[in-house]
Amino acid sequence: MVDLHLNRDYYVIDRSLSFQRPRPEYKSLQNSDFIVHDFHNKNGLQLPEYPETFSSMLSVLYNIKKNRSSFTLNDYVKLVRKEKLAGPNGALNLYWALGNKSWKTDWLNEVFASEDVLEWNALKKKLATAMMNKAKRLNNITPSKNVIETYLEEMDDPSM
Repeated sequence: MVDLHLNRDYYVIDRSLSFQRPRPEYKSLQNSDFIVHDFHNKNGLQLPEYPETFSSMLSVLYNIKKNRSSFTLNDYVKLVRKEKLAGPNGALNLYWALGNKSWKTDWLNEVFASEDVLEWNALKKKLATAMMNKAKRLNNITPSKNVIETYLEEMDDPSM
């Protein structure tokens, strides 16, 4: 049996070998630097560096949908942390994509019905729109719809 060792958010077989994850396709596109991967950079679209990590996070959301009639994004955030998925979790983008039109200071505790979480292709479109709208409001960046769409296309269907 092969031993797998957790290395950040992926597994490796042999820790003694140097390993670097392949660069995501969206990073090879022009103006992809507006997608940032840390909580301290407020002048960027905060998302996990690797789309498959965000897909794993969203699978937590679909699991919530299956098991509860309603939820808050705070529930989502706590369960993502419990799964040891580090970095930005896209909760604010989900807030806008799940249908909220107005800003509330207590947005993490806004209650959503499980029906608000659409099937993946529909949610992906809403996420792309929400992300682009957020990116347009940022200072000194040039957002690209192509970068956002490529990021989302690289994701596996989290509802599976």
